[in-house]
Amino acid sequence: MGKIVAIDYGQKRIGLAYADDMLKVALPFKTVEAGKDMPKTVDLILQALNPISKEVKLFVVGLPLLMSGQEGPMAKEAKAFGKLLEQKSGINVQYFDERLTSAGIERELKHANISRKKRAKKIDPLAATRILQAFLASQTT
Repeated sequence: MGKIVAIDYGQKRIGLAYADDMLKVALPFKTVEAGKDMPKTVDLILQALNPISKEVKLFVVGLPLLMSGQEGPMAKEAKAFGKLLEQKSGINVQYFDERLTSAGIERELKHANISRKKRAKKIDPLAATRILQAFLASQTT
């Protein structure tokens, strides 16, 4: 058994979530502030995952496709990030469509009257959780 880690990649903050492959339930983990460049960001993420790093068997990186389904600049950046993460960690990376994930979480938190400051701290790991839950659901169909 191993853990699957989902990553909601962003240029400022990165959300992390994980699930045991047997439980099929995604849980928010952490928010990591992006580093000065992509290699530093990957290092910071791997450090943040240190408590569970030996158990990680797969990374799922959210792919922010355009509404047309095509890859825009952020999707290409997320793929470059995933490639570097795979090289540095030795763990396989898969990509999963995450269109509107962060926007949906933001809307839900706003509707729940969560302050902007608290939303900023919660949105990224919750978005990663939603990405991972959708990924897990897609694996059972």
